Amino acid sequence: MSHEERVAARRAKKTGRRKAVEQRVEKGEMSLAGMRERSEKLGEKNKAAKEEKASKGTVREQRKRLRASELLEKAAESAGGHASRREEKRTERQQRPDGTPSSKRLKL
Repeated sequence: MSHEERVAARRAKKTGRRKAVEQRVEKGEMSLAGMRERSEKLGEKNKAAKEEKASKGTVREQRKRLRASELLEKAAESAGGHASRREEKRTERQQRPDGTPSSKRLKL
């Protein structure tokens, strides 16, 4: 297909879609407010696509590289949190009411 044929086919598809939406409004499948809302959403979507296409050659800011020492610090912090959770569970088990058997001594 030549360039002109592709342009004509694209234009025909576009008019077909527009007519289909107008027919849906005429049949009552879509309200005028729904049609306006749809056109607003399409406009926003097209604007976002246009901005994305325009920003294609620009340089984004680089992510900061994590150093090994920072990774080790984060690992130590997360490991410390696990130990405190264990202690909390242990104290919770020890505070059970008197006379109730522990789960380890419970016999069925």
